[in-house]
Amino acid sequence: MNKIVGVKNIQPKTVRNLNRFLTARLDRIATMMEILLAAHDNWTITGKRDVIVMETDTFDFKEAIKVLKEHGFTSDEFILRVEYTRKWGFL
Repeated sequence: MNKIVGVKNIQPKTVRNLNRFLTARLDRIATMMEILLAAHDNWTITGKRDVIVMETDTFDFKEAIKVLKEHGFTSDEFILRVEYTRKWGFL
């Protein structure tokens, strides 16, 4: 992407290379989504400008990492964030 944005005299070969890269990357992302959807069925999926967010509060993050790694994904291909909600109660 850096070879196209803000660059003058872009060559067709550069655009084709970007196309191949993005196609492969987007296919990898779709595969990752399929794997997670097969492993668990309670996801909220939101597409944003430069990210697809899959959220759930019913699937253990360790299991998500395990299933992705079993399918050949590395930790630099996804970002996993865990948020905890603290609840208070009175007896």
